[in-house]
Amino acid sequence: MKANSILLVVMLLFVTNVFSQIQSEKIIGDNYRVRNLSKTNLQKSNVEDLSNKDVENNFFIWNAEETLTTNMAGNAKHCRLVSKNGATHIFYSDVVGGLWSAPAIWYSKKEDNQEDWTTPIIISNANWIGTANVYKPAATIADNGNIYVFFDVSHDLEKHDMGFTYYNASEEQWSEPEFLFEFCPSTGSTVWDVPIEVALTDDNLPIVFWTVSKTGNYKTEVYMKYFDGTDWSEGISVSDDEDDAKAFNCQITEAEDNKTMIVYEEYYALKYRIYDKITHSLSDIQIIPQATRTDVYMGAFSFSMAKKNNGDILIAVYNQGDNINEVCMDTIKCINYNIENNEFTNFSHRFISEKNHEYLFNKYIRTAIDSDGNCIITYFDEYTKNINTIQFNEETGFANPQEFNKANELFTWDGVFFDAQFDSNDNIHVVWADKRNT
Repeated sequence: MKANSILLVVMLLFVTNVFSQIQSEKIIGDNYRVRNLSKTNLQKSNVEDLSNKDVENNFFIWNAEETLTTNMAGNAKHCRLVSKNGATHIFYSDVVGGLWSAPAIWYSKKEDNQEDWTTPIIISNANWIGTANVYKPAATIADNGNIYVFFDVSHDLEKHDMGFTYYNASEEQWSEPEFLFEFCPSTGSTVWDVPIEVALTDDNLPIVFWTVSKTGNYKTEVYMKYFDGTDWSEGISVSDDEDDAKAFNCQITEAEDNKTMIVYEEYYALKYRIYDKITHSLSDIQIIPQATRTDVYMGAFSFSMAKKNNGDILIAVYNQGDNINEVCMDTIKCINYNIENNEFTNFSHRFISEKNHEYLFNKYIRTAIDSDGNCIITYFDEYTKNINTIQFNEETGFANPQEFNKANELFTWDGVFFDAQFDSNDNIHVVWADKRNT
């Protein structure tokens, strides 16, 4: 497969100590429609131990920010990170030619003990499908190094196919991209710009999840399919597609004993099911009571999950304040889920932001946990347009947030525009879709 290279631009940051302010030299685009995909690392301090540090202080120092794409006709978005087997991998969508050309899925990686990212390559070129758009990559990586990548192939913004490509680690070769199945027919149906999710069984067989409306209205539902080694299953309804509620924003995380936890939003509540990857059975739909809101007009709502080292799952919920005194404030709270006992527990600590009268703007959040159990939450809202990180400790609560991307540099038009993952050295990587022309 032909690899198209892109110049890597490094943006300098000056770090004086662990708590220093960060100064950056900005790279300015030539066109207001340009979106570049930038990424940065938070470097874990070699001196301070996260578990022993005062919760009021920050624990990280910054490495240099880098700009991965410098295509001035670019339209980079839908970025996803996967950390596995001693490397951090990034997948994103960007155009191949001019601004309005069809996009493709691009890929780059960095070995955890190396400083440089590989030159991005195209792994699913749009040219093989004519004028269709290729968006929303989702990837998983097996222990043997094989990489499985799924993506949305949109034909005239109506008919959607599930695209697929994979990397054979033993042959060091990417496969030709292919259509797996049609997941949205062209009969007035709608695909919301929400991420695809993907998991693997212990036999390295993929499972894919997506959100779609099959009826042409905005009543979206969550579906899944699994591969049995020979063929794909029929589509399975994860949400209740016979009720009147809209289900969307599906996220998954691996759980113990060959299970996957599936959480999605429906009518301002979080609902969940546990998927057994051996029997391919789903538990009954249940509500997470600690994440349910009685007032449907309480502003935007977002959540993120990460598996803890003890096998429990931590769910971070980002939304408007819980009572009338916090009506224009953003809050983050964390919930613990014990899968063995099917039990949710609220942590008593909450992070409460300053008053924000534009609380109805969308919010986004990512949760990552390192090998020592330290939790970093990365969050963003469309009103302030700042990406922030905040540390969460189950005993002492939230530290002070640390802003690392200033206002008006982010482009949140659609899709997954930022992601965060720890690597094997417990350095956290953050990637975001970014414009530098304001």
